[in-house]
Amino acid sequence: MKFFFICALCYLLCSCGEQCGITAEPVAAIQFPFNTEASISKVSILGALQDVSNERVQFPLNLNADSTTYIFTQSNRIDTLTVYYKKRIYNASNTCGYVLDLEAPASGKTHTTTFKQIEVEYRSYYTPSHGAKLYYPEEESGIIVKINEL
Repeated sequence: MKFFFICALCYLLCSCGEQCGITAEPVAAIQFPFNTEASISKVSILGALQDVSNERVQFPLNLNADSTTYIFTQSNRIDTLTVYYKKRIYNASNTCGYVLDLEAPASGKTHTTTFKQIEVEYRSYYTPSHGAKLYYPEEESGIIVKINEL
């Protein structure tokens, strides 16, 4: 019995070699001007089966397409935001498998919106030469959308 336990422990320790790092799908982090998110009553994603919580900071992306359209409902207006991206698939390793990353589209058009002023930034969390980066909350990765003016 002791021999079996020691063999199992050795197997577990030896199999923990490679750390893959990425454990979730890419998301869009949408940042609003100070105190604006309280006025948004509903957030919908075009083509999604249900609305998403208006208290979220990170929103899902449509990974079956090269864009995602969000609809923000406020008491006196409705705004839309479409974010465009290019999907890249990398073979991280035989152990970790494939990694899906997003980058700015080749056309250069990053968004269309009814908001007055926004910025869109693409932060890769995978670099083929360096491998996966671990996620740290202070270093956001994915698509960062800063809505500067409604």
